[in-house]
Amino acid sequence: MTRAFLIVIALGVLALVSFAIGCGAPFILAFYGVAGWLLYLRRVVPEVEVPLDSVAVAIACVVGIVVLLHVTARWLWSATKADNAPPWRVKYTATGVTGIVLLFACGMAATGAAHQVGWMMQDTGPFWVRQMNERTTRLICQSNQRDLWMALRHYADENDGKLPADLVGFVDDNRRLDLNCPHVPGLPYVTYLDGLRDFPDEEDVPLVAEPLANHGGEGMNILFADGEARFVTPEEAASILGRRTTD
Repeated sequence: MTRAFLIVIALGVLALVSFAIGCGAPFILAFYGVAGWLLYLRRVVPEVEVPLDSVAVAIACVVGIVVLLHVTARWLWSATKADNAPPWRVKYTATGVTGIVLLFACGMAATGAAHQVGWMMQDTGPFWVRQMNERTTRLICQSNQRDLWMALRHYADENDGKLPADLVGFVDDNRRLDLNCPHVPGLPYVTYLDGLRDFPDEEDVPLVAEPLANHGGEGMNILFADGEARFVTPEEAASILGRRTTD
């Protein structure tokens, strides 16, 4: 087993652990830095419309410039070369044109990189923070809600199956617990313990949910009585929470 393979395995394990504890932002940043252009192409290329007439004009211009460059370079070479020097060849022209194209591409890439760095630094939040909010706050919310479940389960076990009367006060007494979504800005979680005095036996009873606005309206995390914290769509959330209110 090579050293490079071991390094890849170690980085993979470190990434999994980081995402599990809600600290995967550096790996998200690294991924977008290495492969973000692939995601950009996948999103943009299907929407690109190529005007064939413009492509034909561009090809004709390039061919004309290359031919003119070759003729000019060959004339200058024949006028200045020594008697025993080899003649100017097409591959010399091709090499020069390739170098010009590469320099142009590097200049465009440097301009684009400078523009994107400036945009990321002046945006409402650093790029990696925004990506963390979009990709990992769901996992952080689920972790927060599982911590709530374990604390509630422990409280019920210690108090004859009873639930705390005030969840907010209960969380305040347990500073390791969090009732707020880590999204910026994140609204506090909503408790559905009203009317419940005992820890429910039914596994699908929702205990805690979060406002739909926390994740841009794409869905919400709901904590169930069996300890599962699951991200559901708005339609699923309406069905689950509607069933709870009618029980």
